Amino acid sequence: MLNNQGPSGCTDYTPLSTEIARRRQNVQSIMGEERGMPTRVYFVVAGDEFVKIGLARNVRHRLHTISVACPLPVKLYDDIAGDRVFERRLHDIFQKERVRGEWFRWKPLIHMVMERSCELTPRERDLNMKIALKLFSSLAPSQPIS
Repeated sequence: MLNNQGPSGCTDYTPLSTEIARRRQNVQSIMGEERGMPTRVYFVVAGDEFVKIGLARNVRHRLHTISVACPLPVKLYDDIAGDRVFERRLHDIFQKERVRGEWFRWKPLIHMVMERSCELTPRERDLNMKIALKLFSSLAPSQPIS
């Protein structure tokens, strides 16, 4: 026979499945994983050499997790509206500059595209990145991006 007492004899014991669900909901809320929350493609610079191009719903939280794991000082350079396809396209375009995973060499050309983006409104910035994608994708695969 089941009773409502927990291991310590407390009568207000919460079933484990309910507690797990509550904690999962709290984590999802912190990380911005609620349904309908838009994703952002972010550019996090580490030191003066590397940039991470990633995707997140909560960019601020993602920046924090990166800063804890990275031995170099990191800062958010920019973030723009985008989805997984857009992020992967950026990874493909900058493939020759890839160091590992989502980390790339912070080359002057990448920096130039980002610098121009910061001077624009969010709508213009998204458009500017899409135009930059078209320019980069027009390069022959054998041509380096530098």
